[in-house]
Amino acid sequence: MWWILPYLAWLSPVAFLYWLVFSGDEQRPRPASSPYSQPGWYFRAKRLWAYLAVRRMKAARAQRLAQAAEDAVRHPDQHVFLPTEYERRLEQPRLLLAEGVVDSLCFHGADFHSNALVVRMTRMRHCLARVALQLKVGDSVYQLPQMPDSMASRTGGAWTAGGDWGALRIEVVEPLKRWRVAFNGVLREGPPRSHRDWDGMPGDQDSLRHVRFNFMWNACSGPYNCRHDWSASLLADTLAREPWRNDHWMDIIKGHVGGYDQWGVLHGQVKVEGGEPQELYLRGLRQRRWGPNEAGRLHRRLTISGVAKNGTMFSVGADCHPGQLSHATYGHVRLPEGELVSIDSTSLSLPVLAEDKDHIPKHFVLLFTAGGVRYSSAVYLPQEDGLTVLCERPWSWLMELQPAQCSLQWAGRGVHQGVGLVELCYRYDGPCPLPAAAPAPLLHLRESKVLQVTPGPLVLGLEERACRSSALVGGKGASLAALTALLAAKNGDQDDDGAYAVPAGFCLTVTALERQFAAHPALQQAVDHLAEAAAASTAPVDLKLAAKCEAAVKLFAATAVCEEVAAEVRAALQRLEAEADGTTSWAVRSSAVGEDSDELSAAGQNETFLGCRGVDGVLDGVRRCWASLFALQSVQYRRQYAQPVRAPMAVVVQRMVHAHCAGVLFTCDPASGDPRRMLISANYGLGESVVSAAVDPDVVLVKRDVAGRMHVAEKRSGDKQHRVVLAEHGGVREEAVADPSAVCLSDDEALLLARAGARLERAFGGARDVEWAFAGGRLHLLQSRPVTAIFNWTEFELLHELDAPCTSDDDVFSVANTGEVCPGAMSLLAQSTVGRALDVCTGRSAAGAKCQQYHFSNFTPLTHHHLVLNILSLMLRNVSRELNLGNEVVDLTIYGHKATTPRMHRAALQRHGITMTAANQVKLTVNAVVRAFGGKQHVRRGQATAAALDVHQQVAAETTARGVMRRITEALPKVIEAFAFHTYTSSTSSFSQVIAVTVLSEGAKELSTEHITDVAAMLSCTGGDVTSAGIPTAMAAIAAEVKKSPKWKDFPTVPVEDAMAWLEKHCPAAHKLTLAFLEKHGNRVVREFDVATVTWDEDPSRLMAVLQPLVAKDSGEAPKAPVAASVEDIINKLKSPKRGSTRFILKYLLPWFQSCVVNREFTKEAGIRAIHKFRLAFRRLGLLLEKEGLLPDRSLANFLTYWELHRLTHDQPDPSIVDKARRRKRYWADWDALTFDEVFHGPPQPQRFDADAAAATGSVVAQGTPVSESSVTARACVVLSLEGPEIKALQAGDVLIARSTDVGWSPYFPMLGGVVTELGGLISHGAVVAREYGLPCLVGVQGATRMFKTGDMVRINGKTGALSKIE
Repeated sequence: MWWILPYLAWLSPVAFLYWLVFSGDEQRPRPASSPYSQPGWYFRAKRLWAYLAVRRMKAARAQRLAQAAEDAVRHPDQHVFLPTEYERRLEQPRLLLAEGVVDSLCFHGADFHSNALVVRMTRMRHCLARVALQLKVGDSVYQLPQMPDSMASRTGGAWTAGGDWGALRIEVVEPLKRWRVAFNGVLREGPPRSHRDWDGMPGDQDSLRHVRFNFMWNACSGPYNCRHDWSASLLADTLAREPWRNDHWMDIIKGHVGGYDQWGVLHGQVKVEGGEPQELYLRGLRQRRWGPNEAGRLHRRLTISGVAKNGTMFSVGADCHPGQLSHATYGHVRLPEGELVSIDSTSLSLPVLAEDKDHIPKHFVLLFTAGGVRYSSAVYLPQEDGLTVLCERPWSWLMELQPAQCSLQWAGRGVHQGVGLVELCYRYDGPCPLPAAAPAPLLHLRESKVLQVTPGPLVLGLEERACRSSALVGGKGASLAALTALLAAKNGDQDDDGAYAVPAGFCLTVTALERQFAAHPALQQAVDHLAEAAAASTAPVDLKLAAKCEAAVKLFAATAVCEEVAAEVRAALQRLEAEADGTTSWAVRSSAVGEDSDELSAAGQNETFLGCRGVDGVLDGVRRCWASLFALQSVQYRRQYAQPVRAPMAVVVQRMVHAHCAGVLFTCDPASGDPRRMLISANYGLGESVVSAAVDPDVVLVKRDVAGRMHVAEKRSGDKQHRVVLAEHGGVREEAVADPSAVCLSDDEALLLARAGARLERAFGGARDVEWAFAGGRLHLLQSRPVTAIFNWTEFELLHELDAPCTSDDDVFSVANTGEVCPGAMSLLAQSTVGRALDVCTGRSAAGAKCQQYHFSNFTPLTHHHLVLNILSLMLRNVSRELNLGNEVVDLTIYGHKATTPRMHRAALQRHGITMTAANQVKLTVNAVVRAFGGKQHVRRGQATAAALDVHQQVAAETTARGVMRRITEALPKVIEAFAFHTYTSSTSSFSQVIAVTVLSEGAKELSTEHITDVAAMLSCTGGDVTSAGIPTAMAAIAAEVKKSPKWKDFPTVPVEDAMAWLEKHCPAAHKLTLAFLEKHGNRVVREFDVATVTWDEDPSRLMAVLQPLVAKDSGEAPKAPVAASVEDIINKLKSPKRGSTRFILKYLLPWFQSCVVNREFTKEAGIRAIHKFRLAFRRLGLLLEKEGLLPDRSLANFLTYWELHRLTHDQPDPSIVDKARRRKRYWADWDALTFDEVFHGPPQPQRFDADAAAATGSVVAQGTPVSESSVTARACVVLSLEGPEIKALQAGDVLIARSTDVGWSPYFPMLGGVVTELGGLISHGAVVAREYGLPCLVGVQGATRMFKTGDMVRINGKTGALSKIE
């Protein structure tokens, strides 16, 4: 048969060529009217050529990105802490420079309890937007009232839109990591309406509900770029279908829409009118798209996305752009650990699936391949809850958003149920009962790019285009100019537009104030002195600052307006007076840059002067407005919101009207934000009495529906005893109201005012706060600003803002280890620096090179500002078919007791499959052995890294906050490097325990108490080599030295802030020992992982507070020292080994076991030292932020994320950031007190502990894991925190009962009789130090701090692990 081989060798290339050329997909000939290009007979050849071309294109792009990264002087790990410049640009709103260009953003999330949310906003030119929103809570469905129509107005804010129904705001919190989605308005409850049965009317008003929701969106994957991450295989398929007419055939890709997808979790609260707030946790997809408007050029689109119960997520889509890419398929799969994999092939075919929008199938099966794995998803569409969206006016594009139920199946993992969304888009050629959307040419003037220039204009009329720039005329001036322009255009809105007006006027720009400074250097000098005093001021009441403010105000008021500015004012007044009849009075109002904005109101902080007469009166008002900018209340207000002392300020001069009545209109309920309730406050005369709260005004409630119909629902007369009117010779005066019980506003006037407010609301795209006046039967609008309170951050949002996403209800978390090393809530600064570093280095240790994810925390996530462990990603990452002895050993290490349950094991199998194969076990063992042999090297390298870090010295030379931020950012990757060595020694320590238990167990299937105590005995270190165990010894030595002083009994009563000075004077030897202690251990303290923590060397009084009880509480015995035991003694005391060979092996392994514990403590100490150097650097940053006026209090830096600090130092100061920091600080004590179950499943919830019923009977027994066999009966002392009053009750010989301990507790161990902790394992801090001192110790005693109280007599049973109360 060998003779046939040459023929086969000759025929093989021929057969390959035949397959390549002639074996294209068998499809029917393309109908003449079909928009889809069909594969030709040479499809295979084209596809191969396209595939090679795409691969070359992707390789070239990867090379360019690598070169760009190399050119940028940036450590590759800096992106862990700050988004890259590319990521920042990616998240910014696109500039809509051409007609037909749009920018869209969509959030979708669902859970398995019939809850879902779909929010889609498309930004368009001329301040227009398309908005679609559907909320499903249980069986109730809510939609925007005007849907299926989607047209709305948007504000100058990038992602804010609104209308008569309320407002929707979407804002980026941190690029590609966190967003915020907030809505406050009216939704229609009931079945979704379709285009087939809607006549354009709002429908039943009784179905409208006021709804408010606030969601935080947290990413659980990186971004999937629609172009660059498109699978080469699918892209080649797409290109090979199309005709190639020239050599530039690949350019047709450029016509495909740009954008990206990202998976995440929507976590928030929903408050429906008449109900209680409901917490929702929705998983789904965020989509961002930009480019040419698809309406009119896209034939159809189909996208299917789903979320499986085990955390796997997928999105498969197809587009049809006739003439470009007629059948483009794409998609991606998010694996449970967060890795994104592009889909390489799919069965999705647009001509086959739902081509007819009137016949969408309820069931279909989707096949796709990603990462070499073939997936199958069965999709079911209930259809009764589908969302119909009609786009453009007249409608030309139809979008069906159908919630879906699906299943996902792939090899070896079974079937996983899921939920998702199916998006079906079609061209629409049916009727549209609504008029065409009119562009809003005026509103883009509010977003004018006219900026302050030098030299700039000194005076601008309210009717001038440039006057709509807040950078030139401040917030108040720009708003009045926009009102003037809006009124002038009329815009065909209402037939009563002429019934209201805006008083004529002009603005002195910010340049005018600068000219005043230039003309009068004394003013400049006074303000400079004021700024210096403000930078040095830290006290709430600073008399020096007040004196500087008073001096500046007096100087401004006494200094004449420079002639250049005065001449401009005269000319403007002459022009306006020529247009008026009779004598004119003027209102002179301050208009600082930043006030009356979405972020900052500043209402009443600067002065307004009414009734000014003539040029001299106006110029006097201008001087006094400028002076009010430097009044104490104004300066302090700006400092509280990170605004500069010398803020740019303009002045508005406006003709006054002789008002019959005046007041304020809120176009929504100012308390709830309900847009159906318009609230009017009014009084006779000028509005000054209302805005200054000088009287109890009349209140008129106007109710409206979404159809625009309004009626006066309620009128309440206020106790208005006086009114403010214009004085005859200038200024204003008060006079009595003739009939205080009469309401000053008629129903017709109230409705006219309400209609005017509604028009402003539509024009500006959100609720407005309007100052108004009626004079001569005509309505005058005096001011309009946004209502900011309706979108204030809630406490729920601030609590969950940094929560890591929980992608499955089967996820397992624990505080067993983190609750000990990071007890309580971590500061936001620590979360965004140390927390992210810990997650990255832990992930790299557990997952190796696969851990490239930095957009979310997966291994040591955060929840409620507390650090936890992700059990499935760490301890249960390598899964066997059944639970085994190794799992029990890991449990002892982490929890101190058996904790892994069959439910946790099943979740791990569903997440990872069986990964503990023989080959993988060998690989893991080899890696562990390699790390074990490198233990000493890891210690040396970790200590060297910490020693070489000099960021605290570098920032000392910087004089600006921005320079300090640059230095810290450059050095932050060193935290990852330092803790990487700690993760190596920690994993080696755990591996040594597995070896120890394996040898000790001698083949036993379960561990006995003797096994556990023997392991604990072997882990005891000889001679107190553990760093934290040396702290109590050193403290005891200092206490003993103090007692040598004749006056030692006075020391415990000395105030802690004076204790160091007392030691220096009365006990120099103890003082010297204390200084040496601070030099060696000064960076160690309770919560030492948190950069916000004040350490002993920063504040020695904290150390004195620990030392004084040690001196005062003399037990009469010598202080305990670490117990030293030889290897022979430890081996001989072991009880579980039955064989001599076991003892022989353990004799040689024991020194290694002990060295693993020592190495772990040494690398931890090196990491803590690195953190301390950054702590000092952050202290310097806070000082400079306060000095530069960017923070009112340096301590607020601890309540800001690192990204927020970057924004403060690199961007224009944002008042909302400072306000968030202040509110976080206010809530912090409550957040810090939250506790969690040791192990919990799904989205974390704080612990709700009910005291055991046995406590009421006095028979209390708790169970834990003994660290040694020793027992003790003694008084209990329950201490929840070293910073609380409980520690003062601690007496010598007490059994300390605490939630956990860290190095800050170490000084107390020599005086204790025993230790009990709720958290911790065999190598936790409490266990290690207790073993060193030979103390009875139990770990993992759940609920002990609540079951026992200080003063109880308790017994620790070291053999059984029981903690019992002795009556």
